[in-house]
Amino acid sequence: MKSPLKDRYDFKSTRYLKDIIPPKSIVESYCLYAAEVELSLALSDRLVVSHTNKYPIYEFWHAMKHAPHRVAGLAMSVHSDIDEGMFHKLQEEWWSFKDPYYRAALFFILNRESSLGLASCGQRQPVELTRGFLSRVEKFSAKNFYVVMDKHECLVDNITDKINSDFKLFLPGSHSFNLLGAKQERAYDFSPIKHNKLFIKLDNLPEKWITVYKFKKALLQRYEKYNITMIDEYGNKTQKPERCEDLVIANF
Repeated sequence: MKSPLKDRYDFKSTRYLKDIIPPKSIVESYCLYAAEVELSLALSDRLVVSHTNKYPIYEFWHAMKHAPHRVAGLAMSVHSDIDEGMFHKLQEEWWSFKDPYYRAALFFILNRESSLGLASCGQRQPVELTRGFLSRVEKFSAKNFYVVMDKHECLVDNITDKINSDFKLFLPGSHSFNLLGAKQERAYDFSPIKHNKLFIKLDNLPEKWITVYKFKKALLQRYEKYNITMIDEYGNKTQKPERCEDLVIANF
């Protein structure tokens, strides 16, 4: 099934990624959050090992893999009680509740209603969690999708060769998350990405790698020696920067 979370980036390049990543491949992905791309790859016969250095992300996906019915049930029971004031209060303290499945349910609700698609920040955009949608969440299943909890705060420091993967996939989006207006001390579910440090790491990485950014003209020059494919809003390749949504950059 599709990710139960709101995807703050909504990458259009997933279909193209399936073209360049063969079935049966082992894919090691970084920058895990909504897992829309990762799940699509996993459910189409690729084995995906996803990295996160934020425990709430690891905890949510652990809960979804082992007891999605508990997450959906708790979300259904508390969602209607969350008003505007409570929503912003929960953004500051959802991570402090003792029950891990209750935390996962709150993470799910806050993500769905956040204007930024982030549990810890964003304005409230109320959504209806229908019984049909929650029923699909209850039945969530993700074969070939595994989550690894990394120890370093910086994403780049977690890139290793310990997993014998065929491809390393990076989904950093388009900007450092600390520019979103959230206080750094509230970054329970996201980390700033040091894009210059990531570029230097990729520039020296011997394995096959792919990174997907939302379009920024400066990236065309930064990664000019690599293979760059522009993807439009419909998921098709384009040669026109003004129509580009995603930049898929690869070293092969």
